[in-house]
Amino acid sequence: MTASHYWQTQARAQAAVVALERGSEHPLASALLAHLDDAPEPPAVDAFDSVTGRGLVATLADGTRALLGNAALMHDHAIDIQAAAETAESWQQQAASVVYLALDGQLAALFGCATPCVKIAAPRWPDCAGRG
Repeated sequence: MTASHYWQTQARAQAAVVALERGSEHPLASALLAHLDDAPEPPAVDAFDSVTGRGLVATLADGTRALLGNAALMHDHAIDIQAAAETAESWQQQAASVVYLALDGQLAALFGCATPCVKIAAPRWPDCAGRG
């Protein structure tokens, strides 16, 4: 399962995600890129910083400041993600990893990516189910 919800223009949000994730070998990047395979042409990335355990911070060619990552990254940059709380919780209860996108200081999109390793591991180690 990969799902998405948008608070800003869908095309702009999708293009930003593709710009940030293309070339990445991270499993969530692969899931996002597969989900967004029909996204508009992505902008160039002028500056890029990977924040271990949190996500990505970048500046796009048009000057847009983009953040893509978890809730902790959004909190670190004072992004209000309250509008996404209910959806994020629902997706997490379905064993999905939740990825937030903020553009120019505002929540732009939320993505839920169910990782194959969770689906594979749960039947083999039932005592771990539900521990995240």
